[in-house]
Amino acid sequence: MIHLAFANIIAAALVLLALPLLSRGDGLRRRGLIVAVSFAVIAGAIAIYAAIGSPHLADRPLAGRGVAGSDPELAALLERARSRLVEEPTDIDAWIWIANAQGLSRRYDEAALAMAEAAVLDPGNAELLARQGEFIVLAHGGLVTPAARLLFAQSLGIDASQPVARFYGGVALAQAGDTGGALVVWHDLLDDSPADAPWIGELRRHISDAGGTAGDSGDDTLAMITGMVEGLARRLEDEPDDLEGWKRLAHSYTVLEDWPKARLAYERALELAPDDPDIVDGFAAAVAAPVDRTTGVSASVLTDMERVLENRPDNPHALYVTGLAAALKGDTDGARERWTRLRDLFAPSTSEYGRVGKLLESIE
Repeated sequence: MIHLAFANIIAAALVLLALPLLSRGDGLRRRGLIVAVSFAVIAGAIAIYAAIGSPHLADRPLAGRGVAGSDPELAALLERARSRLVEEPTDIDAWIWIANAQGLSRRYDEAALAMAEAAVLDPGNAELLARQGEFIVLAHGGLVTPAARLLFAQSLGIDASQPVARFYGGVALAQAGDTGGALVVWHDLLDDSPADAPWIGELRRHISDAGGTAGDSGDDTLAMITGMVEGLARRLEDEPDDLEGWKRLAHSYTVLEDWPKARLAYERALELAPDDPDIVDGFAAAVAAPVDRTTGVSASVLTDMERVLENRPDNPHALYVTGLAAALKGDTDGARERWTRLRDLFAPSTSEYGRVGKLLESIE
């Protein structure tokens, strides 16, 4: 199945590569083609990882995966691109064409070198850094090496949504034994990806394989995932300055609806990045989730939410909970002030606006 998926990707990429090299005046259109080829190769590379970043992936030679080692059309295109570089060695598009063609020919070391040249010419391009890292991974039989990890980190530092870097970040975690962390990364990537993204099918299979086989019971799968999350928690006790690790742990506990542990994990993340709005919002959501109108708002929860509002005055969870605390104490003015601010975060036509409006009516 793997080699068929990869062959389909290559066929699509070859159609693009077979188009004539464009003139300098067609730079934007040429770049669009390069991006299209790039994402085709990304999907193909992801298709290779049926073992989800397994350290044993190197035992499966590429020659056995149905990928042709050479192609006369690719050779001709490579020669044309190289000729262009003789005349203009700073032609970034030619370097990218060479990298993609070398990648399709399974010459991943050379592909990585060519993509490195392109990345140097456009140092703020997150995709080029991620693609360079991807070719390094492929050159090492699927192992996410330290050099590749650095490139992915640099890519994500420029664009935190970069899909290739995020995917291989999950592979690196899986190879390090942190399958729970890999699942969190891949689930987040799946949630953020367009429905027609070329990597969706393989990404879903990776998540399925990592989360357990189809024959596992729901309880067995949940127990396994819980064990993985606990393993991440133990690792973080030894590496307390790993911000991304604490964020993954907090998100994992949120998915498991273990709100006390999610709150504590977000608390640790906030110690490292107190002004990170995503962490503050996650912390507020974890604190708010178990709050019930019948049980009231504890002093510790109220303190947490007031702290959130100091940093994020429009946080909806904090506005709701502090308004609820005021209402339960009979402080109608305080509840009205917080819930009015909450209602005004939403457009009047939304259901959220109407629900908060009913809360306001309930205290009048």
